[in-house]
Amino acid sequence: MNIIIAGAGEVGYNLIAALYRDYPKITVIDFNGETLERIRNEFGVKTLEVNLVDCPLFNHRGMEEVDLFLAITSDDETNMISCKMAKEAGAKKTFCRIRQIDLQGSKRKQTQETLGIDVVINPVRLAALELTQLTLTPNLIEKQDFFGGDMLLVGYRVQPYCQIIGKSGKEVRKWLLERNGELALIMRNERSIVATSEMIVEEGDRLYFFIHSYLHSDLRAYLGYRQYQKDRNRIFINGGGNIGLWLAKALEEEGYEVKIIEINADRCQYLSEHLEKTMVLNFDGTDKNQLLAEGLEEAHHFYSLTNNEEVNIASCLLAQSLRVPRTLALVKQVEMTSIIEHATPIHAALNPRQVTGKYLSRFVKGITLSSFCNVGHIEIQEMKMDADAPCVGKDLAALGCSVDLRIAMIKRGQKFILPQADTVLGAGDQIILLFHQLDRKKARTLFHAKEVV
Repeated sequence: MNIIIAGAGEVGYNLIAALYRDYPKITVIDFNGETLERIRNEFGVKTLEVNLVDCPLFNHRGMEEVDLFLAITSDDETNMISCKMAKEAGAKKTFCRIRQIDLQGSKRKQTQETLGIDVVINPVRLAALELTQLTLTPNLIEKQDFFGGDMLLVGYRVQPYCQIIGKSGKEVRKWLLERNGELALIMRNERSIVATSEMIVEEGDRLYFFIHSYLHSDLRAYLGYRQYQKDRNRIFINGGGNIGLWLAKALEEEGYEVKIIEINADRCQYLSEHLEKTMVLNFDGTDKNQLLAEGLEEAHHFYSLTNNEEVNIASCLLAQSLRVPRTLALVKQVEMTSIIEHATPIHAALNPRQVTGKYLSRFVKGITLSSFCNVGHIEIQEMKMDADAPCVGKDLAALGCSVDLRIAMIKRGQKFILPQADTVLGAGDQIILLFHQLDRKKARTLFHAKEVV
């Protein structure tokens, strides 16, 4: 696939890092020569130093061979104009990052048609959606559809109240096997480990499960999350920007009791006009006395989503000291997410650029892969076995699969199979393959799989 990435900022850089091994035909456009030199040295991709709107590629016949044009600079207008020029020059699919201009409903559709934009992404809305998901299903750290949505990969962080702490891998697997599910892998201290029968689940582990979508609620109950979440619906949001506004709207619809704190009086007026049930409070979100007066000690969630990273961290630490069960800080630097989650009492951190990069990577790979997911250094892919694949007609024992390269699930027609050593792969089988990034070439050579589209 021939890809052009316009914009080599933080989002662009992370996207290139995620794609360059699988997609050698990548061209990166940016006006910053130093950034492009760094990208060339690290990833070996083609680069073009030019102002995007003046890019000569738009007047070149080669644009007709471009499968995907991604405009992800920090300027909305530049992204929109360049998508129009790329589409007119023959690019097959265009993707536009828009942050400030709010396109909804018929306006969005009309703008996309006029400018030739196939897909629009708004990082602010993505962040709000991510926060909504985190609130509705706390401790859910991964969710990805497989087999057309019939099977889910879900990841959960093990908290002190979880019912499975102290259980062995054998006990957890027994419960899952009875429901045709599987414990895919475990992340402990940032390392993936094999879920053996003797392994004991510990607080802080991140467990990844394959489970039928209709049994996800049962899994949450088994882990102890569903009961814990019951009636935990009081949330404080510090910061009434667009992320805070859209999150409050979503949680209102879910029946949450939302209080949003905003220091700017004019913005408070705007929020009051656009929210139906949320209580809008005009004060500084780091004012302990005001927070106590408004009942912070009875809250279940405290999210600080202002534009000031230091304020977000300080207010979350304050809420944590008042024993609010779940706190989250919005951060601008990607590196801060890991620091906050591992070196402070704050439960989680969110970086909109990181969320955007994750979405972009999945979007691009989703063009050639029906489902794709990264967990640390482990890649999880859904593939369909072609008739001439070397693995077809052989049992798994003969293929020499290992801990770092294994099949987690097989779908044969409408039947789901948990593979054993004597399981024989057939043409047309759909498989979920787990492998270490270093084994990517081996995995594709061994299975010679045709990706599902």
